[in-house]
Amino acid sequence: MVRSETSGRAHGPTGFRFDRSKFSTARAPVRPVARGRLYDVIFESDTPAGRAFDLGLMLIILGSLVVVMLDSVPSLASRYRSLFSALEWGLTALFTVEYVLRLSCVRRPFRYALSFFGIVDLLSVAPTYIAAFKKHREAVRIAENTSILSDREYCAEEKQSRQRRRDDA
Repeated sequence: MVRSETSGRAHGPTGFRFDRSKFSTARAPVRPVARGRLYDVIFESDTPAGRAFDLGLMLIILGSLVVVMLDSVPSLASRYRSLFSALEWGLTALFTVEYVLRLSCVRRPFRYALSFFGIVDLLSVAPTYIAAFKKHREAVRIAENTSILSDREYCAEEKQSRQRRRDDA
């Protein structure tokens, strides 16, 4: 084998260039490749997968708008409350997955989160989680108040019971 003066690559007797770097036994890291593909799908709309992702995202956004509009009609809201709630949570889950995927495939997730589109993505899911948190807090508060009231009632009954026993004795 003869070394080429310009490239430093080995040439075989037939003049065929043999690039050893292409046949390296070291494995390339899987995550950056997958992350790069994910980035291409999510952020690049000029690929077939990117176009499909954008179209799917637009359909989900339209579906979300339809659910919100239908839920704002009182007669429909009272009749289909559980369906609208389930759809809202399902769509919020999809938007959350999309937001997490966007954060996971960019080089600087914090920078994306503080960008205009990152804030828009966060604001698209925040209201549902905030409403759920507030409902949960109210439920906990109601449970605590009920517990406190029942404890007070129990204490008052116990006190009366002890008083009766003393009076009887």
